[in-house]
Amino acid sequence: MEKRIKIDKEELEAIQEDLKGRGFTLNDISEKVGFSFRNCLYKGTSLSKESFEELKSLYGDSIGYRTI
Repeated sequence: MEKRIKIDKEELEAIQEDLKGRGFTLNDISEKVGFSFRNCLYKGTSLSKESFEELKSLYGDSIGYRTI
């Protein structure tokens, strides 16, 4: 079974604030990374490794996470 990536809510909020400062809405972020960033932020859903890599690429900085 493929491992999933879990990012803490505080980390996701920091990412969202940074991207918001660059003009991205929650919908823009979701569209760019190919998954519902809103669900990740508010419902705590985990990400596939590919989705995590897309988010990391958009964010452009390191992201704290754990595998589950």
